Amino acid sequence: MEACENTIRLEIYRWEPRREPRPRFQFFHRPWQSRLTVLGLLQEVYEEHDSSLAFRSSCREGICGACAMLVNGRYRLACATPVADLGTKCITVAPLPRLRVIKDLVVDLEPFWRAHEAVRPYLTPPSGPPGGREFLQSPRDRERMGQAIACILCGSCFSACPTHWTGKHDLGPAALTRTFRFYADSRDGDGAARLARADRGLWRCRYALNCTDACPRNVNPAHHIRELRRQAVRSWLGRVTRRT
Repeated sequence: MEACENTIRLEIYRWEPRREPRPRFQFFHRPWQSRLTVLGLLQEVYEEHDSSLAFRSSCREGICGACAMLVNGRYRLACATPVADLGTKCITVAPLPRLRVIKDLVVDLEPFWRAHEAVRPYLTPPSGPPGGREFLQSPRDRERMGQAIACILCGSCFSACPTHWTGKHDLGPAALTRTFRFYADSRDGDGAARLARADRGLWRCRYALNCTDACPRNVNPAHHIRELRRQAVRSWLGRVTRRT
């Protein structure tokens, strides 16, 4: 049934695995407001209709990544998605797919964070004493990191990765993007070790580009994975050359 002219028809995925045998969709009708976001809709439902609805949110500015979910079949940040931009007044909201549902729109991100932790996502200064000075970075050095630094760790690319679906990708696009972000950072001194830690996931990527299509921040993880591969090959050729 289509929504009437001044009404939004909201369809929300509901499931609490501990209590329900299978998921279902619950329908709500809300007054049309052009400035309202999808997160705003969810908050209205929670506050005015059903306080048992579970979803994640924090910053409401598209920065924290907590509210990543499927909106009308596409990966989006609910707080950064105005309903007016969807082009329809029938809105379907579902959790990130292929991740274990804890309740409703909340999924278990433990595998995602485990992969992120495995690549040591922090700067490791070059060996030797710092000499009492700052580690400065020029604008040109900053440009080397590209859009990798814009990743907000929302988990969308991890959910969309077909290699992850098979259980053979223990790192995933976000962790590899974060590897590139620190590998390309002129202030980091752990480059060779970063490539070694990323190796097991780097070559399992099939370059399906799902991660790039899913990313709500236009980070383009596939591009950074490709650049990491190039650096890995150059590093290997350098070692072979030195041996010969």
